[in-house]
Amino acid sequence: MSSFQNRLRSVFFFGIVLMLLKLLVSGDIQYFIAPKMVKFTIITLVACIIIGLIHFFELLKEHHTSCNCCSNQKNRTLSLVILISIPVITSSLFSTNVLGASIASKRSISYSENIVKKQAKKIKVKNDGLKFIKVDDSMYGHIISDVQDSVDQYVGKKISFNGFVYRDKQTRKNQIYVSRFAITCCVADAQVFGLMVEGKEVSAFKNDQWVNVTGTIHKVKIGKFYKPIIQLDKIAEIKPLKDPYVYFD
Repeated sequence: MSSFQNRLRSVFFFGIVLMLLKLLVSGDIQYFIAPKMVKFTIITLVACIIIGLIHFFELLKEHHTSCNCCSNQKNRTLSLVILISIPVITSSLFSTNVLGASIASKRSISYSENIVKKQAKKIKVKNDGLKFIKVDDSMYGHIISDVQDSVDQYVGKKISFNGFVYRDKQTRKNQIYVSRFAITCCVADAQVFGLMVEGKEVSAFKNDQWVNVTGTIHKVKIGKFYKPIIQLDKIAEIKPLKDPYVYFD
């Protein structure tokens, strides 16, 4: 393998190491992958360090067996600095914006069976005897999915949950969706989990605002199927959640 190839490969792998370290240390990694995938990122990081060191030590051996003038050495050092900066600078350009209303309106809430919905159904939700359901982070996806799939069992019950506001072409002026994105592996497979909320007060809230809503579960026939809709009792703006996504083990 030539000196140039060793130099290029070592710089490439160390650049990837710096990029992954930046994402892990800053915590921005949460905007791209689910927590269960972080361990694979760390494994990749370690592998890149090992491979990068292998090429680096091969480069050192070649350096000791060859004669280089000072000007060539300076040019090589400059080229290494430039090359190693590319992945680091590129990672800083990654958007760390949380998925929101613009994406949700395009993907919309899925009521059909899919991989994410199957993950949500792994934990059975117990709602017998409950008149009021407060949805917390750990059960968000499971409860919302169960309400969608078994709406008849929830009609008349009160529910309180958090989410961001979004609208689509089908929503009326007195309707919004309050939702969160569920992620199994990374943002590429993110799916909208939420419920339609109906009430006069919702018109005052803009897309992407985070809110807490409390209301009564009803059902409405849309096409051939009945879907849940929340008749609003109260709605309040809240601060965006530190960890906005919903995950499944």
